[in-house]
Amino acid sequence: GSWLLDPFSDVNIAVVAPAADTGTYDGAGVFSPNQNTALVDNGRISTALQSGNVTITTDNATTPGTQVGNITVTGPVTRDSGGAATTFKLLPSPTGTITVSATGSISGSGGNPLNVNLAAAGGLVSVSAPITTYGGTFLSTGTTFTNAAGGAITTAGGTLTINQTGFVTISDNLSSSGGDISITGVGVTIPAAKIVNSGAGALSVNAGAGLLTTNATSYLLTTGTATLTADTMTLDAAGQIGGTGAGAGTATTAILQPST
Repeated sequence: GSWLLDPFSDVNIAVVAPAADTGTYDGAGVFSPNQNTALVDNGRISTALQSGNVTITTDNATTPGTQVGNITVTGPVTRDSGGAATTFKLLPSPTGTITVSATGSISGSGGNPLNVNLAAAGGLVSVSAPITTYGGTFLSTGTTFTNAAGGAITTAGGTLTINQTGFVTISDNLSSSGGDISITGVGVTIPAAKIVNSGAGALSVNAGAGLLTTNATSYLLTTGTATLTADTMTLDAAGQIGGTGAGAGTATTAILQPST
């Protein structure tokens, strides 16, 4: 169910005992913090995801708090049973950010896929720990997006969508094993030695009116259709568009086009 947290109170999903949650739960699964920088037990969320969807949100206009409404994940969230996919959604306040810290991995497990939705309407999204959906989907929205070193995102067949209104930096690998990958921002950069691999799925990178940059040995891999869209592109000669790996395979179709 939806866990509705008072708006503009920052929230930390952390490794804490349930008794250390700084708030109260009602019978409908609503968490109400009793202080700023509220703590939510990561284990409680992991258990709830086994049988249903969980939304953590600070976007509640009825009882404003005194903070921005950022959401930070510092403790791992793992769905390790339950079968058919459930969804873990983070929905901060209109200007709130989402940070998945280096200790805050998010994961399904074999036979227990997890859809992950990082829905920061007017704030940035930063991922520094692995997100692994085991066939579930991944979706990010917001302003800028960065997955730092250590923040690989793997969907194993699920679609992988990054749809931002600002700059996108892919600093660790993205892999979907056949699910479509779509990356949209106003400017996109793929640093050196990073790989975006959709397998047989379609691969789309759209930098809009910004600059699309690949760097040495950064690979955009697909055996399906690769579509690169930007008003300006700088594609490193040591990189690769299409295929299955360094110097191997090809895309069925490769399209390079301006956004306007």
